[in-house]
Amino acid sequence: MTSLQSDAARAARVVCIFFMSYVHLHFFVLAGATFPITDIIVVNTFSRSSVPLLSVLSGYLMVGFFARRPYTQAVMSRGRSLIVPMAIWNLIACILFGFTYPIWDALIAATDESKLVYLSFLRDLFILSLFVPVLIVWARNAPKSFALCIFVYYVSGWSNFVIFRPQIVFFFNLGILFALYPQPMPRNSRVIALIGIIGAIVWQLFFPELSGFYFDNLYLRPVTAFGFWVLALWIAAKHPDFGRFDKTAFAFFLTHGVIFTLVGSIYSRLPALHTIPIYYTVWILTPLISYAAIYLLWPLSGRLGRAITA
Repeated sequence: MTSLQSDAARAARVVCIFFMSYVHLHFFVLAGATFPITDIIVVNTFSRSSVPLLSVLSGYLMVGFFARRPYTQAVMSRGRSLIVPMAIWNLIACILFGFTYPIWDALIAATDESKLVYLSFLRDLFILSLFVPVLIVWARNAPKSFALCIFVYYVSGWSNFVIFRPQIVFFFNLGILFALYPQPMPRNSRVIALIGIIGAIVWQLFFPELSGFYFDNLYLRPVTAFGFWVLALWIAAKHPDFGRFDKTAFAFFLTHGVIFTLVGSIYSRLPALHTIPIYYTVWILTPLISYAAIYLLWPLSGRLGRAITA
């Protein structure tokens, strides 16, 4: 991975995780406070980039990660960096907001979604990591059948107790293919990305009844992921120091569900603030302020913070 691609990867993680957080911003609901255009642009379009792009980056990086380490060491490292923080923050959520059972699902999503549902993403990444050496051999020796199989599985939508989200399988393995068979960015990629994202927004505005499974998985997710990668490359080229915000991106990812629930709990107890303009302002600013607070405060947590975020 080149220096520009590394900077872009950091920028992509920051942007994707930030927008993804809006999907989980389900605090106090105010009657009449519906913002369909904002929901379509921020939640249903921009936020859709997170799972595919972060999965592609994970698969891409795992090729080199496993190549540099013995298999057991690599798996142990992935468990420490994914499952341990996941269990810690699910436990914190259970303590604060009530336990759900069975406890092994609540903490590590053994057979079902975890207490903080979005953290189940980490569980799926870990499961896929276990098979990386086999996936690499398959992708090297039979790339066409490899690509066909992951695509068929993707469009099948088959969620099961092994992998909860089929899109993670597809995009993770797409990252492996990109690592083994690097592809140049197409010419006029910014124009292509802009047209694709505008098309996705317009389609959802005018044809919401046709914005279902296949639109989501065959158009919306790939287009937004490509668009945000183009954006990340632009950010990396123009503002390489933007990557510094990546150092707390994972901490924000782990903690934002707890933070947002606490914000909602406090806001619901302040009826004087229950107006549509204030509600909308709080909704827009909560992820931004939360990210800024994590960026400023998390380094003060020292070894404990580093242990939690691995």
